[in-house]
Amino acid sequence: AEDLVASLGGTGSRKKGGGYRDVARYARSRVLMAAGAERIAAIDAVHVDIRDERGLRREARDAAASGFQASACIHPGQVETIRAAYRPDAETLAWAHGVLAAAEGERGVFRYEGRMVDEPVLRHARSVLARA
Repeated sequence: AEDLVASLGGTGSRKKGGGYRDVARYARSRVLMAAGAERIAAIDAVHVDIRDERGLRREARDAAASGFQASACIHPGQVETIRAAYRPDAETLAWAHGVLAAAEGERGVFRYEGRMVDEPVLRHARSVLARA
């Protein structure tokens, strides 16, 4: 994001509150979409504020939920925060196991824990297990 904005003559990829400027969000989304179309892993950009662990955690969780396979880091102190953000919690893992087990006896769309389940939801569950 920093390289992109610098090449465009800008002064920073983020707003004062820490969120990406629209141009960086657009590029991030395009990278993810292009990688997905080619079935290759997309790696999210670095979080340059080394001291901002909360922002790093939020951003890495968003990246994992959006479909990125990893987030790059610029400092060894960021590694565990990023790994933890990509690692599903126990509740999410239990849901993924449960919905996939329930799907074994179903054909087509069904309901699990009050939620409609179809193939995209099952793919979400498989992605959770793959990240675990």
